[in-house]
Amino acid sequence: MRCLPCVLLLLLWSALADARNTTSCLDCHGQPGKPARLRDPVKEWHRSVHYARDVGCQDCHGGDANASDQQRAMSVQVGYVGVPTATQTPAFCARCHADERRMRPYNIPTDQFAQYQQSVHGQLLLGRGDSKAANCVDCHGSHEIRTPNDPRSSVFRVRVPETCGKCHADPRYMQGYTYQGKPIPTNQEREYWKSVHGVRLRDLQPGVPSCADCHGTHGAAPPEVQQVAQVCGSCHAKTEEHFRQGPHALALRRTGRPRCIDCHGQHGIRMPGDRMLQGSSFGHCGACHQPSTRADLVSVQIRQLILGTNRQINEASRSLRRAELLHMDVADGWQQLSQAQTLLTGARDAQHTATVAEVRKLLGRDSDAEKAIKQTMTLAKVAVQGVRTRRNTLLLMGAFILAVCLIVYGKWRQVTADWQTARSAR
Repeated sequence: MRCLPCVLLLLLWSALADARNTTSCLDCHGQPGKPARLRDPVKEWHRSVHYARDVGCQDCHGGDANASDQQRAMSVQVGYVGVPTATQTPAFCARCHADERRMRPYNIPTDQFAQYQQSVHGQLLLGRGDSKAANCVDCHGSHEIRTPNDPRSSVFRVRVPETCGKCHADPRYMQGYTYQGKPIPTNQEREYWKSVHGVRLRDLQPGVPSCADCHGTHGAAPPEVQQVAQVCGSCHAKTEEHFRQGPHALALRRTGRPRCIDCHGQHGIRMPGDRMLQGSSFGHCGACHQPSTRADLVSVQIRQLILGTNRQINEASRSLRRAELLHMDVADGWQQLSQAQTLLTGARDAQHTATVAEVRKLLGRDSDAEKAIKQTMTLAKVAVQGVRTRRNTLLLMGAFILAVCLIVYGKWRQVTADWQTARSAR
């Protein structure tokens, strides 16, 4: 009898589940003889977050889900909506998703519809009636809607470029759309997957941006000229801070150049390197600054400081490895070298000030980096010299012992010979 309450609860839960799964909508659309276009939504809904949260057909499409008569179930008088048009869809979804009371239990923001109305997609769809512009179902799906943290979801972060690419990588679909008077390119997704961001996103590394992190999600729009540094700076905060301290930030305010993307690219961002401080390829200093100009001389000095420090760190690293091969403990040296490497990384950020003085603070004469490298080299040298000293000492001791042994052996031979001579004489 003690189990009776549990049994009753299970029966009640089962009854509720059966009620949810036996509405007239599901009874009709789930029949085996129905066309796939009617049966598939039922299957998809069962795999959706809406099913998990008890959101049924009638909650979106209206109508009377308990009516056995089709005309009654799909009557306009009982609120039946049917399939909304592309233009109706955003407001259709916002009936729930813009309702704070409904969304509060799930901690879902309720400003998506407001953001969408301000986005490029929203302005095209709602303002101009362009049904090709993306609406909610184009990105999230219609019936099989999954949470963003579900790897099978179309808005799971690794799948976002693919989802955006459904439209933006299709030249025929994007034909006729322009930005700043130029046709919108359709190679963004392809370029992104080759970029440092795309490669790391495939590896599921944390904090890697995809389309939505730079362009926004529901309020998606291309960043304006003055906003590019802020968008990049949302992740690369220290780099943005240095950039705003230098002459490039002033030039940006006056002329709209240079932006981050003018040096690093836009969607196909490659891993930056010290090589960008020389040459005239895209993104390199020489692409904008002519040789022997003041700006070029600044880049030369910064390059010398960075490359010089990098060479010293590599040399110190080789010295530490040689000491380790001799079985010496050089943990302190590696710690010093790590400090120097951190300062070099900071200097590579500080080069965005385009100011030699800022880089020299970190890498110049008597800087902490130079001191750390010198201490590392000294420690490695002392370690190697210690090995050599011990080795030489051992060699000397071995030679001394060998000499003593030879002398003893010689004396023994002499004593033996004398003893045998004396014995023969007797």
